Amino acid sequence: MKIYTRCGDGGETSLPGGERVGKDDVRVECLGCLDELSAHIGVLEAQISDAQLEDHLQGVQRNLFKVGVSLSCNPALGLVEFFDLEAQLLEQAIDALSELVPPFDGFVLPGKNLPSAQAHVCRTVCRRSERCLASVGERTAELTAAMKYMNRLSDWLFLIARRLEE
Repeated sequence: MKIYTRCGDGGETSLPGGERVGKDDVRVECLGCLDELSAHIGVLEAQISDAQLEDHLQGVQRNLFKVGVSLSCNPALGLVEFFDLEAQLLEQAIDALSELVPPFDGFVLPGKNLPSAQAHVCRTVCRRSERCLASVGERTAELTAAMKYMNRLSDWLFLIARRLEE
């Protein structure tokens, strides 16, 4: 199988649901941000030796695919409850991590070590992905739930970065 299809040579691409759109469509931009976030999370995984955290990060990568699918498929796939549950799980993880890091003093300068800096990169790309999702015109219940998940994810990544500073 060839890697190139020539289908996008005219400036169009297919969304996961099959719809053909321009490569400048906001949903394509959002999918690109989600893909970039997943790649950065992969770089973070490669830099740590904590098997439990690696498992959580891989779960996040799988969830990012679901965010992309919920963004680009019609009809909705019934992921509202899934994203709500994942957001709750992140809140529990955030609460637990908050107990393990020093109190937040209002400013963090990334770069204490490579894994921590990479987690901050993940956090910033997550925030960009969230802003991109917010710019999509139609706010379905599924997309709103995905945005909530992304908001919690960026908070969790912030605490992961702070935890990895130690």
